[in-house]
Amino acid sequence: MHYIICFILVIGSLHCSAQKIEDYSLKHSMKQDGLSLTFTVLDSDKKGIKHYDTQKTYYWYKSQTVLGTQGGSAGQLLHGAYEAFYDNKQLCEKGSYAKGLKIGEWNYWQKNGKLIKTEHWNNGRLSGEQLYYSKTGDVQKRVIIRGNKTTEQSGDTLIEISKSCKTVTLMDSIGRVKSVARYKNSLLHGKQETIASDGSKSVETYKNGEVVVPKEKKTKTPKGEETTPSTDEKQGFFKRLKARFSKKDKADEKASEDNKPSKEKEADKTEEKPKKSFKLFKRKTE
Repeated sequence: MHYIICFILVIGSLHCSAQKIEDYSLKHSMKQDGLSLTFTVLDSDKKGIKHYDTQKTYYWYKSQTVLGTQGGSAGQLLHGAYEAFYDNKQLCEKGSYAKGLKIGEWNYWQKNGKLIKTEHWNNGRLSGEQLYYSKTGDVQKRVIIRGNKTTEQSGDTLIEISKSCKTVTLMDSIGRVKSVARYKNSLLHGKQETIASDGSKSVETYKNGEVVVPKEKKTKTPKGEETTPSTDEKQGFFKRLKARFSKKDKADEKASEDNKPSKEKEADKTEEKPKKSFKLFKRKTE
C-alpha cells in the first residue's frame, strides 16, 4: 500500500511539473518599441481560427515581435493576459486577448501613471462605455457604443452617430440646449435648430447641404365672405356679354334666312319686282 501511494505521488508531481513547463512555454517576455511586454500565446493543441473577420484586428507573435493584422495572422495568436511597461517600470497597457482578439477592459496610462483611456472590447470590437482622460487624469470625453449607434459627450457637446447620420447638440453651462445640427453623409440635412436664451426657437431645413426654401401658402377665403368684382371687371364682363349676344342674333338671322322655304323666297322676290317696274313705268310716263 505504501508503494502504491508513493507511485501516485510521483506521477502527480511529474504531471504538475510537465504542466508548469507547458504553461511556461506559452509565456513570453520581450522588449519592443521601448516597452517591456509580457503575454501568453495560444496553445498549438487548441483550435485556432477557421474564418477571419476582415473588420477585426488579430494580434500574433512571431520572431520576437508582436504584430496586429486586420483580417488575418501568420504566427501564434495572443491568448490570455497582456501587459506592457515603460522603462521606469510604470504600466503602459493592460488587458486580455482571446485567440488574437481584444476582450474585456483595457487600460492605458501615461508615463507618470495617470490614465489616458479605458476601453471595453467584445470579441475584437469596441462596445459599451469608453472613457478618455485629460493630462490631469480627469474624464474629458465619454463614448458609448451600442451596435451601430455611437454617443459621444465632451464638455458641452453631444454627438450621436448612427450609420451615415450624425446629430450635434450644443448646450450651455447649465445643460440647456443651444443648437441642434443634423448631418447626412457629412452634409447638413434635415431641421437645424437654434434656441435663444429666452426660449425662442428658429428652424432652418436643409437637404444634402442646401437650404430648402419653404413654399408660400395660399390664403383661403373664409366661408360666407364673397369677393366683389371691381367696376372695371363689371364693365368688361358686360361688354363681353353684349358682344356675345349680338353675334348670336346675327347668326340666328342668317340661319332663319337660309331656312326659309323656296316659295316664300320667290314670293319675296315677286313683291320686290312691281316696285321696280313701277319705277320704270313712272319714268316712261314722265
